[in-house]
Amino acid sequence: MEPVETHTIDAKGLNKFDPMSFLKSQYDVVKNVIKRKIKERGGLKWYLSMKVKMSRRKEDAIETAEPHFRGKCQTSLKLEDIDTGLKESIKKMYTSFIEYQRQGSNWTVDKVVDLTIHMARYRPLKGSSYIPLPIKLRSKHAIVNVKNKDSKCFMWSILAALYPAKRDAERVWKYKEHTSSLNFDTIMFPVKLADIPKFEKQNEISINVFGFNKGEVFPIHISKHRFEQHVNLLMISDNKKSHFCWIKNLNRLLGDQKSSEHKHFFTVHTACMDLQKKEY
Repeated sequence: MEPVETHTIDAKGLNKFDPMSFLKSQYDVVKNVIKRKIKERGGLKWYLSMKVKMSRRKEDAIETAEPHFRGKCQTSLKLEDIDTGLKESIKKMYTSFIEYQRQGSNWTVDKVVDLTIHMARYRPLKGSSYIPLPIKLRSKHAIVNVKNKDSKCFMWSILAALYPAKRDAERVWKYKEHTSSLNFDTIMFPVKLADIPKFEKQNEISINVFGFNKGEVFPIHISKHRFEQHVNLLMISDNKKSHFCWIKNLNRLLGDQKSSEHKHFFTVHTACMDLQKKEY
């Protein structure tokens, strides 16, 4: 899995009391960082997160919080893609900020703390045959890793989630009778990450995909949909191939996550992500 690189812009001394003004003032700075990385690496997967210090009076005390507001995960294959991605990210962060204020009641901005660009080289990934789980993940008992010998691990993982087996959940034969319930028209196996939005629309199933690297779980694909049926998948890799698994318990998987860089954006969204620290 490609390592995630971060670039943090400290808001000290900048226009830090109005989040939108701050984001607009840093537009060119962020654009130049992303532009440089695309030239170095080719395609780039990236997202922005803004940390804001806020406070409110609660009874006789002052309550403070430092929520993170995350932009949409973007894939930029060429320089011309950057502006569209940046505008979407800024809009998403600011909308989430407004929603946080509306839902939290009486929160006021003390200051914008920083803005971080999270970046990783983009290489189209696709699932394949069985790969054993790393020991750390296996011990959590939070993942169903179907032992397929074909290139259809994506399909088997989805079926494992939709039709959970009480025993021998890693066995392919448990799910064979349900294969016709999914629509894979125009989608080839092994399924690539780029094919997932098409699968979501064809099947009305929202899907999040997470990766695992250096002991940490992080997002690769976060669904734009909120269908009634939702599945969280883990994509693991060895030196030769990648493999999809079903995350049956995301809370348990993330329970001891230490890195704030990846941990802070896991949030309580409908049928999505859940961690104690809430972010919008």
